[in-house]
Amino acid sequence: MANTLKFGNGEWYGKKDTILAYNDENNNYKPLPFDFSRASSATRVNKDGLIETVGGGEPRIDFKDNTKGALLLEPSRTNLITYSEDFSQSSWNKQSGISATYNTTETLSPDGTYNSTKLTGNGSTGIYTTASVSGVVCRSIYIKSVTGNTNVTLKDPQNTITQKTLNITPKWQRFELVEDNTTGSQGLWIDDISSLGIYIYGAQLEQGSYPTSYIPTSGSAVTRLADVCNNGANEQVINSTEGVFYAEISTNTDATDKTISLNNGVIGSLNNRLWIGYSTSAKRVYALGYVNNTLQFVLSKLMTDETAFVKIACKYSLNNVSFFVNGEKVGTDTSALAFTQLNSIDFNIGNGSEVAKFYGKTKDVRVYNTTLTDQELIALTS
Repeated sequence: MANTLKFGNGEWYGKKDTILAYNDENNNYKPLPFDFSRASSATRVNKDGLIETVGGGEPRIDFKDNTKGALLLEPSRTNLITYSEDFSQSSWNKQSGISATYNTTETLSPDGTYNSTKLTGNGSTGIYTTASVSGVVCRSIYIKSVTGNTNVTLKDPQNTITQKTLNITPKWQRFELVEDNTTGSQGLWIDDISSLGIYIYGAQLEQGSYPTSYIPTSGSAVTRLADVCNNGANEQVINSTEGVFYAEISTNTDATDKTISLNNGVIGSLNNRLWIGYSTSAKRVYALGYVNNTLQFVLSKLMTDETAFVKIACKYSLNNVSFFVNGEKVGTDTSALAFTQLNSIDFNIGNGSEVAKFYGKTKDVRVYNTTLTDQELIALTS
């Protein structure tokens, strides 16, 4: 067997407009570039655990969940809050008894600088802002206490949705509230702030059903454009007739499919494609194959939490397809035709209708040019 393509697993190589996979057979390192694009800056969590801004076109390796890092791919989102860090601005409405001190030098913010805001109150009032937006909205904010543990309330200014009581500790935490207040004006309200005070940073109000990475603003709404990662690998490292396609990935909770594909490089074609990924509307991971525009197999496993990292692998050859998830063989197909002309790996092509693009985090992707035994695949995905 030969592991002909390796991508990630702690070995990340990227620069503007490119991120590399590699082949190191016979100790001969060969880079295998993916095309990468994002026409705006964006943030990630770096190795030091700090929020960091990277430039347009630069891949984001995010270390929020682990020390090896994961490629972060997200759709376009807009932070509708015009001042996400300076809560002393007039766009933030302060109720009676609230004091706001921006750039306090009492604590470092999550980006490692003194740009958070200290709020003190009287226990029953707070601070809020609004924006013109309808539909499902995600509100998020970083908060820590000045001393000890305390509680505040996170809600919408119209007070028409479920509010959350937050347990604030002396450690920065990102808190979230996702709902639709059924009006065209929605916002973020931090209420019931005590005289002990809290520090706040990084307020975000974005249309969508899950929070994405922080988008800093300073006077106007800001849009982070989508990450695109495609055109990796080639026919020399992908064996069309037999092999293994493996990934360790996590995603979000919105009800759309998200897949990574081995394909023939033709956008919009269902001629030869192998997808692995998520059907989040049904909370399943799955492998799905088309040959000659005809569905050959669908193998899947129900998952309780699509936001947790999962290891999945599809073994494929003529009349012999198997799917493995987290150390378990979960499905087999013995009638599938063999693929032909597989020559590319794509995260953001999706299917022929341009849906099922992969957004989430990728720790590891591998391609093997021969099939592995069941025991090898159980070990690989464990």
